[in-house]
Amino acid sequence: TTMLKLCSGGAQLSSSVVVQGLQCVRNSVTIANAVASVLKTSLGPCGRDKLIAKETGGLVVTCDGASLLRQLRLEHPIARLLVQLSSAQDRFGDGTTGVVLMAARLLCNALPLLEQGLAIADVTTAYRDAARAATELLHVECRSQHHHDENAAAGNDEDDDEFLESGEETFDSCLPRHRLLRQVAETSLGGKMATRDGARLAALCVHAALLTADHRTPPPAAASSDTSSPPTATSSHTPTPPTTTSSHALAFPAPSTHSAACAHPSSGSSELPVQFVVKTGGGLPDTQLVRGVVLRKAFSHENSPKVRRDAVLAVLVCPLELPRPKTKHSLTVSSPEEYEALHRLQHQHYAECVAKLCAVGANTVVCQWGFDHDLNHLLFAHGITAIRWVAGHDIERVAHATGAALCAHVLQLEPRMLGRAACVREITLGSAGPPDCEQFVVIESARSASFLVRGGGDAVCAETVESLRDAIRAVQTCLPRANSGPRGSAHDESRRPTLVDPIATLVCCGGGATEARVHLRLARRLALQEQDAATHATHTRDTRPETTSASLAWADGLLAVPAALIDSCKLPSAATLAELLLRNRSELEGDRATAVGVDVRSRCLGSMQSCGVRDSVAAKASAWTLATEAACAVLRVTTLIVSKQPPTSSTRPEK
Repeated sequence: TTMLKLCSGGAQLSSSVVVQGLQCVRNSVTIANAVASVLKTSLGPCGRDKLIAKETGGLVVTCDGASLLRQLRLEHPIARLLVQLSSAQDRFGDGTTGVVLMAARLLCNALPLLEQGLAIADVTTAYRDAARAATELLHVECRSQHHHDENAAAGNDEDDDEFLESGEETFDSCLPRHRLLRQVAETSLGGKMATRDGARLAALCVHAALLTADHRTPPPAAASSDTSSPPTATSSHTPTPPTTTSSHALAFPAPSTHSAACAHPSSGSSELPVQFVVKTGGGLPDTQLVRGVVLRKAFSHENSPKVRRDAVLAVLVCPLELPRPKTKHSLTVSSPEEYEALHRLQHQHYAECVAKLCAVGANTVVCQWGFDHDLNHLLFAHGITAIRWVAGHDIERVAHATGAALCAHVLQLEPRMLGRAACVREITLGSAGPPDCEQFVVIESARSASFLVRGGGDAVCAETVESLRDAIRAVQTCLPRANSGPRGSAHDESRRPTLVDPIATLVCCGGGATEARVHLRLARRLALQEQDAATHATHTRDTRPETTSASLAWADGLLAVPAALIDSCKLPSAATLAELLLRNRSELEGDRATAVGVDVRSRCLGSMQSCGVRDSVAAKASAWTLATEAACAVLRVTTLIVSKQPPTSSTRPEK
């Protein structure tokens, strides 16, 4: 009720509630603390899940901060601001709960300063300056931790080369062994449902992130063709079986221009997201990663081979059947001869379509539309595997993964518009009979990755998907930008991203260790600045006592995450936090880089390097910046006006 109501202390003027001055800031702090208290108990591996029952009858089980806030119906504007804050952090895959906790603590620390008479502008300016200084110290701390771990440089792990060059269909037996990235994924999965099988799922998340890391350019387009006049089909063409060689199985067509007969998936995003296909039933250990695209479809003909090696795909967004006029018309068949003539015309069109597919060398057809049994049997007779009624977004995934162009007219299909896949196979999941069994088509390609998520219910599967997606995002933020050359070469599918910087410089220790060490570094820098100003008797704007107090208040906000982790472990809050700062201070004074944090599994303090708890530097810097900007935005609001709608009359006004 605290979050859904306006706090007391406001004045009512002209059917509106007005809250002004310092009371408005107090109300904002109360609302922020109420939101933070909801999220505080779900932080870390010891955090608890929240069960949300929707009005529609659905259930949501989650401990993710962004997902939890999205499900809550918060009405207060400050609460909605914190929801937007958590959603902005969600693109990094981690820190959605910590950013809200830090923003709430910054607001609490600012309130005593304002009550002492410090101007709001001075507090917000000191907060922003402290955030910039802390970001610089974060990179200093990251480099210090990197020197402590000399074997963490990226690109030097021979297991990664073996992992990236592997051609396994699934990767349960070929897990990536890059230690730092796997630790980042395990930390992101910690405290969520997926942590029950965290080690294997973290490896799969790293694999998926690396598979999609270098795919930042759109697929090649097909050559343009003249579509001014519709092509005329003749019955003299006889279909011939398609012939393909294994040497062209992994070759992709060269880039060319777009045409009216073909289209391509939009390249609005910088990378193609990983696909998640959910099949309820089974358990979390049954979740697997497939290199390629997974379609919730089956082969159109039940007698088609379940595996097609060296597949040459034609991706069609047009119907293979005769086009139906859009206008009103009537056709009267009054004799068997006329019916036979109509049937021959339809069969002739089918033969021309199949002949065109055979002529260009396609042995697999992925069609967005359906076709009848006659055409289905004709495709099967000529050795062409067909998949029909494929959704539009899945069509785009197949085109991107195989390098094919979307064909808008089958008779305008050209060899350069075809895509290649190492294998197209049909699999069946479920073992409890026909109602539980479901068929899927897997189109293998090194350009994309797909998760087959299994779980005991819809709520479990949905939470698993969110956990995996967050872990992949967290890993992707730790990958340096790749030196990718032009696309379209024959060896394109075997390429891997060339990492220009060590991954270790983009990863820092978690468990509240980095926050504690940056807090100590920032406090020491502020103390040195104040001491230097006192020695020379020159106080600038940054070294005034009130500015230093506000900067120290911001530095104290960094301890929101360690304090929440300590509380989740049921440890003494004040004593444990003091010990955490004391041990990290001794490490810094001894010029040692051992980061001491909260080991939630052992319920004690320990080295985060030894525990393997790692976070993304980009995610942590973003959380600090977002929390600072949110706190400054709330502090600058000194007047809150909530308009009340006048009571509506039940009678309608006269026209």
